[in-house]
Amino acid sequence: MQVKCILYITKIKRILFIITLILIAGCAYYNTFFNAKARYKEGQEAQKQVKDGKLPSNAQKSYTDAISKCWKLIDTYGDSSSYADDALLLIGKSHYHLQEYDKSERVLQQFISNYKSSEFIPEAKLWLARTYIELNKDDEAINELNNISQYKISNEIASESFYILGDLKYKRGQYNEAVDNFLKSIELTSDEEKAGRGNYYIGESFFQLKDYVNAIPYYEKVNKLDVPILLEFEALMKKVNALIELERLDDAIIELKEILADNRFIDYFAIVETKLGNISEYQEMPQFALEQYHDVIKKYNKGEGPALSAFYIAQLYEHEFVRFDSAKIYYDKVRSFSPSSEAAGDAAVKSKLLDEYLKLRDRLNKDISDYIKLTKGDSLLIDSVDIEVKEEINPEIESLSSDRFSERPFSDQPDSTEDEINSNITKKSEPAKKAVNRDPDLVYNSMMKNTFSLGEYFLLRYQLPDSAKTIYLHFVNNFQDSLLSPKAYYALYYIYSGNESTQSKADSIKSIIINTYPNSLYAAKFITPEKIKKSKTAMADSIANSLYLEAENLLEANRYVSAIKKFEAITEIDSASIWAAKSRYAIAYTYENYLNNIPKAIDNYTIIANKYPKSEFSIIAKNKIKEIPPEVLPSDSLQSTIENSDSTSDSLESGQENTLLPENNLDSGVILDSLNTKDSEKKILEKTRFER
Repeated sequence: MQVKCILYITKIKRILFIITLILIAGCAYYNTFFNAKARYKEGQEAQKQVKDGKLPSNAQKSYTDAISKCWKLIDTYGDSSSYADDALLLIGKSHYHLQEYDKSERVLQQFISNYKSSEFIPEAKLWLARTYIELNKDDEAINELNNISQYKISNEIASESFYILGDLKYKRGQYNEAVDNFLKSIELTSDEEKAGRGNYYIGESFFQLKDYVNAIPYYEKVNKLDVPILLEFEALMKKVNALIELERLDDAIIELKEILADNRFIDYFAIVETKLGNISEYQEMPQFALEQYHDVIKKYNKGEGPALSAFYIAQLYEHEFVRFDSAKIYYDKVRSFSPSSEAAGDAAVKSKLLDEYLKLRDRLNKDISDYIKLTKGDSLLIDSVDIEVKEEINPEIESLSSDRFSERPFSDQPDSTEDEINSNITKKSEPAKKAVNRDPDLVYNSMMKNTFSLGEYFLLRYQLPDSAKTIYLHFVNNFQDSLLSPKAYYALYYIYSGNESTQSKADSIKSIIINTYPNSLYAAKFITPEKIKKSKTAMADSIANSLYLEAENLLEANRYVSAIKKFEAITEIDSASIWAAKSRYAIAYTYENYLNNIPKAIDNYTIIANKYPKSEFSIIAKNKIKEIPPEVLPSDSLQSTIENSDSTSDSLESGQENTLLPENNLDSGVILDSLNTKDSEKKILEKTRFER
């Protein structure tokens, strides 16, 4: 009996031990998922404390921990355990919050595929729709939301579905449809936070539609609900913005002061005080606004408030007071107050832009200072003074001082007439002291290039065409450069042509470019290809005409070798032109009749016959080469004279009389006069002198 009792007690103990193990395992299983959910909620709470789109580091860690614990649960207990579907859904949602949308998409699709009978399918589809929106797969998102209606869903799921649709419509800019969906979402939900967000985005939709009157009541509804403090603050500030748009500035100030009286918003006081500075700017009190912004950055060391105040200070210095040095300093301070500030990116861009200007301004100021010293002298610099004759400095150059470009507004100068634009500094002055160690020409060229660069900066980089116009007008009035001058004129044309009232000035500039710089790239912009061809032909004719005159003068001076070189230059300009044919004939005639070089004469007559068969010179050329006589060498004395002519062209160039007597000293058998063409040749050669 005693043995049976012992065996019974042992059996009972084993059963109790097994039950204990099962209970412990169940607790561990539940605790793992419970802890994962707790970490997920911690992430949500942390995320609510910041603006949309930003994920704080503590929220990121919480979501990551939740994912890790859920995968541990699935790996340990299998994907068919009771909490496996809950865990997989939580993983998908966590990846969404971590902005890992590709991972979220894969996990949620896996959930819907693996757990088709799960009660969480509608919720999974909601999160998948959210994910699709972030991945710019709007059609897929709408399809998932429409499919939810196939399931028996709660009001909260339906409310969330309408909220997601409203969010999608809002992001698409379809604000009226967004309002309709947000209203349906609010009607179905008992969650005050969700209702608060719905009202907030209804207000935002009306704000985007510029319907500020209707926006204000929905912002006010947010503050009557139990919502996170940040959402309440955002709604109050958006209400202030709507009041400002309605020019109800006094009401806006009252709202801001009420926020400052509520210590629940103490973390946002710096932003509120910065907004008061904004209102002072709207009231056209820039100096008072500047003082308010300075008070903010003195009172608060870090955060969005002082970062925004520094940005607004920089904007005032840049645009209102035109103090670019100070503006750059405060743009640089924005990031030091808050690296993640919404103004940090714009401030960095502005700082870089102003840095370009300041460096350019300093280089130009140095050039101007040196140029003034070189032209006027400097009584303070008396060592190693050299005297040089320089051009008198134009008063406009002195006006490009640092004060004008760094501390004062860029005021337009009176528009120049075409004659004034074409004027240039060419006046001579008394000898001036050389007060710097830079070459005067280098200083002048540097000043010219930096002045042009300043105009280019304001037109293209800073996009302030009025200031660019002032600088370009100064440039064309004071400098001449084959490359930069037409470019400066074209910039002026661009500026003037943008305004109908100044179109006549644009046309005047256009005329200057075409007539003064016809070969420039900028003239080509105004001329059609046909006109360009005609222009080039006319220019080639003009050049050929000039060269032909020079060559004829050389012939009359008995400088035959130089004349031939001029004629050859004409044939290279445009080998198909009439001037090329005339020049080729003149070359052949000179070789035959003046230099007695029959082979070269025949070569040139052959070129005429082949290349210009329809010209008036062709018949003569063909007759010349029709009967080529045996090669006859000139007499020694004549050969020596010809060689001396070719080898001593320098002496011929100097204008010495050529001693060749062409016709009288030539062997009668050498001259190809069997066709008696001499008279017609002379007539044609003489005729070409007047056909220009």
